[in-house]
Amino acid sequence: MKNHLEKYLLNKIELNQKIPFSDFMNLSLYHPDYGYYTNKATIFGDQGDFITSPITSSIFGECISNEFINIIRYQKTSSILELGGGDGSLAISILKYLKKNKSLPDKYIILEISENLINYQKERVKKELPDDYNIFKWVTNLEEVKINGLVIANEFFDAIPTERFRVKNSKLETLYVESDNQSFNYIWNESSDDFSNELSFFKYLSIEIAKLPSPPPSSRIEDVFWDLMILINSLDIHSPKIDDVMGDVIKSP
Repeated sequence: MKNHLEKYLLNKIELNQKIPFSDFMNLSLYHPDYGYYTNKATIFGDQGDFITSPITSSIFGECISNEFINIIRYQKTSSILELGGGDGSLAISILKYLKKNKSLPDKYIILEISENLINYQKERVKKELPDDYNIFKWVTNLEEVKINGLVIANEFFDAIPTERFRVKNSKLETLYVESDNQSFNYIWNESSDDFSNELSFFKYLSIEIAKLPSPPPSSRIEDVFWDLMILINSLDIHSPKIDDVMGDVIKSP
């Protein structure tokens, strides 16, 4: 018996014959009512589907906190932006360590689009850091976010919908998802002019998020993250002076 998400996707594909893989991934993860991150009750921890470093130990957050302490040595006003707050463990371990070292940020901003996760994070922060709750701010987009300080993206980029493409017989093809009303199937179609133009445009800008060979070998499937590129460009616009922590790698400008 199919669940609500499967029924929704099958209906959408039936109306359009096929949908891009990026749409399929986006709806599966972030549909407001049926998506994995927006609807599932328990995602993280022993009772969930996976565990990340901040959940197992505070050491991960404490290491990142030292980077923020380095930042505030050179600038008085500094904030922290975390992209995707998970279960709140990372934010809590960071704030506890910074408070212990008298280095609290002006603001700790969490980008989160899941209302369920926002509420869960708020409850945990109120319980663990009741005196410092006012430091936190939750946002669902970065349109009005300006930050001088540290940007953290732990286990974030791998959950951003991706477009998949390949070159076959000297033609650029894009991955779509179709259905026989019972199951979902992959299908490769020649890429639209819009996709080809966008791909050329981002390569022209020398964006290195997805390093695209020219042309990629026909045996290899490539991924391009439009949303990630837009997000990082947004951070560059609003945040001319930032350090960033992406995944387990700390990188300074």
